[in-house]
Amino acid sequence: MGTNDGLCRYQNGRFTVFTTRDGLAHNAVYSIYEDAQGALWFGTQRGLSRYRGGKFTAYTPHNGPLQNVIFQILEDDRQNLWMSSNRGIFSLAKRAVEDFDLGRIQTLPCVAYGLADGMKSTQCEGGTQSAGCRSKDGRLWFPTVNGLVVIDPKAITRNLRPPPVLIEQVCAGNQSFDPLLPAKLPPSADELRFYFTALSLAAPEKVRFQYKLEGLDDQWVDAETRRTAVYNQLPPGNYEFRVRACNNDGVWNESGAAFAFSLAPQFYRTTWFYCFGAAIILIAAWGFHHRRMKLAHDKFSLVLAERSRIARELHDTLAQGFAGIGFQLEAVAARLTEAPAQAQQHLKVALQMVRHSLAEARRSVMNLRSASLDKGDLGNALVETARQMIADKPVDVQLKIRAPTRPLPPKIENNLLRIGQEAITNSLKYARAEKICIELDYQERGVAMRIQDDGQGFDLPQLTAANGAHFGLLGMHERARQMGARFNVRSQPGQGTEVLVEVPVGPNHSHTDYDQA
Repeated sequence: MGTNDGLCRYQNGRFTVFTTRDGLAHNAVYSIYEDAQGALWFGTQRGLSRYRGGKFTAYTPHNGPLQNVIFQILEDDRQNLWMSSNRGIFSLAKRAVEDFDLGRIQTLPCVAYGLADGMKSTQCEGGTQSAGCRSKDGRLWFPTVNGLVVIDPKAITRNLRPPPVLIEQVCAGNQSFDPLLPAKLPPSADELRFYFTALSLAAPEKVRFQYKLEGLDDQWVDAETRRTAVYNQLPPGNYEFRVRACNNDGVWNESGAAFAFSLAPQFYRTTWFYCFGAAIILIAAWGFHHRRMKLAHDKFSLVLAERSRIARELHDTLAQGFAGIGFQLEAVAARLTEAPAQAQQHLKVALQMVRHSLAEARRSVMNLRSASLDKGDLGNALVETARQMIADKPVDVQLKIRAPTRPLPPKIENNLLRIGQEAITNSLKYARAEKICIELDYQERGVAMRIQDDGQGFDLPQLTAANGAHFGLLGMHERARQMGARFNVRSQPGQGTEVLVEVPVGPNHSHTDYDQA
């Protein structure tokens, strides 16, 4: 029994209700038909259902042109099912259903009948039994809103000729393409329109179409009687548009018609653009990394340079000061018992040198001008350094100044003082010189400082190879390099040492110019 809420079965004194959960096409069942093979066919509000072997199978409009509401199901002598609906009458061969179930065909080849076949209305009557019957002569009777429709299946000749299919026109925007030739569409083809048709003189209004865009669609799209297909915003690639059609009796032209085309990508979707973009990203990343590494290297170089400067300044101030203090203390020790007054004087000088060395160390760390230069010029500062370190040793210190003195840039004057102090300290501490000559030559384009002693001297190549380079010599070289000066040391064992520094300084160079630079 068919109801609006499912299919009821009465068996062995009990009712069982079957619904869509059991496989029905719809819960509203309008007709029931049992064929000669024992299969039960059900017309529902949404397609056709079959019960066979304890299993329900639903056939809906998604499987073919089955109408929404099926009022009655009849069968002719050729094993064709005839069904009335609210949109006409159509037939379906049971053999085609078997092929569909086995996967041999993808759609059910139903044949629809309507106004073109002589019906005065496609709206059939139904919802109550019986909504149609078969007479003894094999004719089928169906009620409609405009009277009875009588169908004689034996008098109907089936059209076995598949309709030829033709793609008439292909349009991409405002541009048309020949459908008989492969085409390359521009990237601006946002909307594609395909116009197609099929020739069938028997019932052209019953020709149905299906199309598929190979490369995009996985299944055929049922267009029914519509003869246009539209695609929007296709991704770039190669495609083939295929269309097929069936005649009024459901005979399909499987080969159909086809149109092959390729859609060029936008420039920003091309491989070269992706490669270019990737290259830009890689270059930017490398540049960012290189810049970070350069900043880190520059920062490290600044820190290392500052550490080297501080080490050099401390060496040139504290080490030289301690050397002079050592000389003074040696004098104190030598005269402490014989000449206490002179020892006390040397001790006072040593204390002054301690204070001076500490002050010089602080000023050097802060990169300030030496206090010795605040009290006088470069020559007097060098002589004062030698005097403090000599104590009471018999050392002859001579100062020679060629050409009139003139102010030097503070940086140059301070570096020359430190180089001279290091040279004088080495002469007194290591060379044990008895005579030191300090010569300053104020030239037109620079200044030259030469410090000579008559001390023990040394083998410069051997000293460099053994120690990598004496720290004092390295400091003098570094200071000369900062000034852009030419630095030279000449010495041989037993023949004294000469230190020469030549600094290029313009005649108009002043303190103000140097500080601003």
